[in-house]
Amino acid sequence: MSQWRIVRFTKWVPRHPKKSIVFGGLALYGVNYGIENRRVRLMMRAYCREAQDFGEQICPQGDTPRHVTVILNPKTKGSKNLYENYAAPLLYLSGMKVSVFRTEHAGQAKDLMKIMDNTDAVVVAGGDGTLSEAVTGLLSREDRLEASERFPMGFVPTGKTNTLVRRLFYRDGMREQQLAAEAAMAVIRGVKARISAYKVEFHNQKLWASKDDLYEKKLMQLSQKDYEDDGIVSKVDSKSNNFPDQSMKEISNITQAPSEINQKIIEVKQEAAEKQPNFKQVDPVYGVGKIEYGLFRDIDANIERYWYFGPLRTRAAYFFQSLRRKIASEETEIQFSNACSGCKRCVMRELKKGEIKAEEEKEEETFSGGSRWWSSYVKKNLKPKKAPVNPLERYNSVENEKCGQMYDTYICYSNLEIEPVNGALVVRASPANLSTCAVMFDGFKRHSSYVTPCVTDQLHVGEVHFNFPQEELSGSSYIPTPKEDRSPELRLKGAKINIDSNVFARQPLSVTLYPQAINVFVAAR
Repeated sequence: MSQWRIVRFTKWVPRHPKKSIVFGGLALYGVNYGIENRRVRLMMRAYCREAQDFGEQICPQGDTPRHVTVILNPKTKGSKNLYENYAAPLLYLSGMKVSVFRTEHAGQAKDLMKIMDNTDAVVVAGGDGTLSEAVTGLLSREDRLEASERFPMGFVPTGKTNTLVRRLFYRDGMREQQLAAEAAMAVIRGVKARISAYKVEFHNQKLWASKDDLYEKKLMQLSQKDYEDDGIVSKVDSKSNNFPDQSMKEISNITQAPSEINQKIIEVKQEAAEKQPNFKQVDPVYGVGKIEYGLFRDIDANIERYWYFGPLRTRAAYFFQSLRRKIASEETEIQFSNACSGCKRCVMRELKKGEIKAEEEKEEETFSGGSRWWSSYVKKNLKPKKAPVNPLERYNSVENEKCGQMYDTYICYSNLEIEPVNGALVVRASPANLSTCAVMFDGFKRHSSYVTPCVTDQLHVGEVHFNFPQEELSGSSYIPTPKEDRSPELRLKGAKINIDSNVFARQPLSVTLYPQAINVFVAAR
């Protein structure tokens, strides 16, 4: 009977090729799904046994179990699947006390880290955006040196982009389930290391005048002098005129000329005033991932528009966008200082701030008058308390005369990346003359290996200032639609820059390296 069915099946396949392809594909998908599901179950069984071994250890008398606070972003794509199925079971099996805070709006992770206390570690479950908020809250504290040591940070990757987690835990062939479980096991094992962070400060005007600005200003001065020589422009005594508005007074002071020239000057001034860029004041942002601006960033922002291509939407985005876009290079003037491995100028500056704050708190405690009434009858302990040893004290004797010395240069690029690596900010610039095919194939490699392959120039710096040109973003009376209000990519109308996958308007900015700023859990080697 079975042989007859086999013969019948072999005759049926060539007669119905379309059906054979469809059912064959479904069968192959089912077999692959079953094999992958079994592999994940075996992996989780091994991780659970290891976590259970930690949980069965006897806690020393007088000690309490470790307390871990989890900041979970429930709106990320893998918040329910990755965290609750592959990270949370391991944390509970290890015997730790786990407290979970689910964020409800943007910026709440930052607010939580500013007031974080009474915990032994913090685990951030989210993507690059949630991680950036948590790091910003931690490094915005006045006691950030002490807080970074008290609250080591762990990570569970549940977002679309997880740059830092991939840098710390990713190995070839590792799936997202194993990556989440490995990140959770790093918190349980307790192996820690310090990593560098950076601070981004935004400016509402150019940081310094470029050569083009100085040349344009000189031309305006020469033209103004020509008008004065011809008797076209002359000042009027402001005391003999009553002006209801100061701006009208300034306009009237510039001319006693024929009406046509007077009107032209007023129109030019009004047009220049309207072209002033409208920037909102943005607080400094801290990060540990990547800062990106340029061609590849703009294409990545359009990947979700090709959702109907399924797993091929990344390749579809780079294929169509590289054909549609005009590949243009940009030139930016920058100022930078060389990277410093640590000296009394850069590292000890933060340490001294912490010492001054500690002394002020001690003085307030001494003179607060909050002691009990019987304290005057009790003998005081006059022995000075031994201060805790700070690992950064060793830099107090290191001299580096070139630390903080700034240099000027221009960079020409099509895509720009800044990332903290090995105690320095690495500035990577892609070639300015990329062809359409190069953009397409380099984009494919970029998303398969998570590294931009077409980088030609690299600069290792400790601090860098980008004098980006200013441009109009939106008028002061602009009211975004509800859809634009939810997405910065749609709300911001000008050029945009990504900081840890968060979208900001491109404007002049300064990036400063914070070496060894955060204590994090890493994989055991």
